[in-house]
Amino acid sequence: MLAGKIVKLLFLQKLVSAETYERNKDTPTREAFPTSSPAPTPDTLYDVIVVGGGPMGLSAAYECAKAGKKVLVLERFVLYNQSGSSNDLVRMFRTMYTEDFMADLAFHANDAWKVLEQEAGTNLIQRSGLLNFGDPNFKTGPEGNLLAPIKNLERLGMKYQNLTVDQIQEQFPFHDLPPNYQGLWAPDNGCINVSEMLRQLVRLCKKHGVEIRQWAKVVALDTSNENKVNVHAIVGEEDITKGAYEIFSAKKSIMTAGAYSNQILDASFNFKLDVDIWEMVYSYYAVDSTLEYPATPGAHKDTVEGQNGKPFKSMWFQFAASDDGDPIKSNLFYGFPTVPWGIKDNARIAVDSAVRRIKDPSERQIGASPFDIELTRKFVEKHLRGVTLQPNYAGSCLQTNVYDNMFVLDYLPPDVPNNQNVAIFTAGWGMQFVPLIGIILKELVVDTKVNPHYDISHFKITRSGPGKGSVIAKSGSPGFSTAFTDLNRGSSHHVSLPAKKNKTPFTREAYAKKLAPNLTLKPKVSSVVVDADGKILDFDNQFPDVGVEPLSVGILGGGISGLYAAILLKDINLKCKIEILEANPNRLGGRVFTKYFGNAKLAEPGSSEYYNYFDVGAMRLP
Repeated sequence: MLAGKIVKLLFLQKLVSAETYERNKDTPTREAFPTSSPAPTPDTLYDVIVVGGGPMGLSAAYECAKAGKKVLVLERFVLYNQSGSSNDLVRMFRTMYTEDFMADLAFHANDAWKVLEQEAGTNLIQRSGLLNFGDPNFKTGPEGNLLAPIKNLERLGMKYQNLTVDQIQEQFPFHDLPPNYQGLWAPDNGCINVSEMLRQLVRLCKKHGVEIRQWAKVVALDTSNENKVNVHAIVGEEDITKGAYEIFSAKKSIMTAGAYSNQILDASFNFKLDVDIWEMVYSYYAVDSTLEYPATPGAHKDTVEGQNGKPFKSMWFQFAASDDGDPIKSNLFYGFPTVPWGIKDNARIAVDSAVRRIKDPSERQIGASPFDIELTRKFVEKHLRGVTLQPNYAGSCLQTNVYDNMFVLDYLPPDVPNNQNVAIFTAGWGMQFVPLIGIILKELVVDTKVNPHYDISHFKITRSGPGKGSVIAKSGSPGFSTAFTDLNRGSSHHVSLPAKKNKTPFTREAYAKKLAPNLTLKPKVSSVVVDADGKILDFDNQFPDVGVEPLSVGILGGGISGLYAAILLKDINLKCKIEILEANPNRLGGRVFTKYFGNAKLAEPGSSEYYNYFDVGAMRLP
């Protein structure tokens, strides 16, 4: 009996998790949006509305506000979320680029970072250098060529150092590297403190009067009026059934929605960007901090010999062709040193590729790809010393790419009415350019011209490459084609909602009734379960065999999953008595792995030696 109830509990947990994960998949059609809105007053008309509250959006908002503009940021999730491209703790700031225009932007970005750090009053980059190393004959890849950046470093007067394979293995914990490997080390590159950067951008935005709305899902832009952009959004809490349909107006708008851009572009203008969204996996490995690569006495601080490493002296990136010519079996690996704001004695190491490539964020899978994790683990096992052979934990972020792996940084296409009222940034590896991209986006919408030192001609939204592809891909459907799929995951329906005024409630129940007025759904894993009247069923009604007596639920195990299951039951107000059974009262919360030191495993409980162990805790919730 208890086992059956536990199975039912797990089903409930999966049901709630699936609802949470799929909450943002539904995107209304263009016909769902009012074609007109009340004329904004001076108090309600913004100068700039920024769609997307990630690093790029916050940076652009800050720059516009510094220029004296009234700015609103609309973020569909919460700030500091894990749903886009900016989760985790570190990113690379690097200056070694094959392309002249990218090297020039990196040069200017270096100055922009220093200005942002001055304004923030704190360091945002740990400038410990970057080692690029690998096969000098490797020519292609998303990060370019190993030695080609030298010409740009010399042209721009930026410091670098050539290294032989022996020097690399003497200064870093690499071993058994191929004898033809070479290295290029740049001292002024470094680790971006992502979390601190985001905190400071939010603080600076608020200091300059930027209004930030969280849980504000932008569903369409209307550029038909040459004097304003109407931004249609559902604003509310995480539960969008509590949200409200609102229309915000501004003279100009900036789109920094990343992987979610197509959901807005298709609903608004009937076109999409031809993107591949990589589910980029990162892993953290424990490192032996006693394995030290000390600085050579007398060595200059701008040389790799002048740096200390425990065990990594700096960031690193390997350039090498994939195994068997298969791009999925990538040999482009990278890593970071341990950082003060990170997990003690843990370093991020990962592959610069992704086996999971999707077209829309709704297709994202929960959890990191085991294939990518194993690919990295094999590299660690083969070539690194002082690093554990299994990662402590792993995660993923969404990396948006177009055909040439470059940015999209431009106005909307010319065939969009009043296209220069909206600037857009998406795609490419852009974290190292955050302050500079913010400046450029501000110049596009406020100054209507970009500093000629910033060559963004290679990032046009209308560009294409012969035989390579193009940035824009037509959706292939007539009119404004985005449609709901009905709640039974069957055929699609175009929705035509009546014109709404600001603050009109916008609920799942309303959509359920509109999409399927006579639909009765049986309990299943779905984004929502409704009855024939469009009412969301409570969980008691889904299981009539429960009866009138309170349900007794036993949870076997007080680890993170067991505790979280109890929380879910409480959150959905299921009338039940919950009992958690955990064999070890000292280990509530669970652990993934326990590392014992000395004789701790055999020591008597309560003795000092008994506590000489380290628990690696669970790193994510179900």
